[in-house]
Amino acid sequence: MSILTIEDKIELIAGLCAKHDITAYEIGKETGLSTSGVQRILNNEVKKPRNETLNTILEYVESRLAGTDTDNQEITAPTEPSTHYISIDDIINKKIKNSEAKSNKKIDDLSIIILKMKKEIEDLSKKLNFTQKN
Repeated sequence: MSILTIEDKIELIAGLCAKHDITAYEIGKETGLSTSGVQRILNNEVKKPRNETLNTILEYVESRLAGTDTDNQEITAPTEPSTHYISIDDIINKKIKNSEAKSNKKIDDLSIIILKMKKEIEDLSKKLNFTQKN
């Protein structure tokens, strides 16, 4: 039994891709899926996409979002004199963006958990209603 329905997966994929600027081209290039097929899924134009396809897209999106954590990278001084220096403001802004990205990822993770829990509650509710009628 799948925890998320196909509709839930499509909604989750489309929302995450829109929020994090992940394109159908990028997904297609990295997964081997057809770019036009991915675009049609993102536009909700496919009536019954294959569950395997949705799982492939979700796995890519998860890995892409997990790979956005750059907070632990060290900032080192250049070894040779350079005409380009990173200002303190740029460093602070980068840290703020990284923190926001982490917060967004946590929100996305919680959204996935909530959708899964919603589906489990619906399934349990259906089972309880079925047993009460018999």
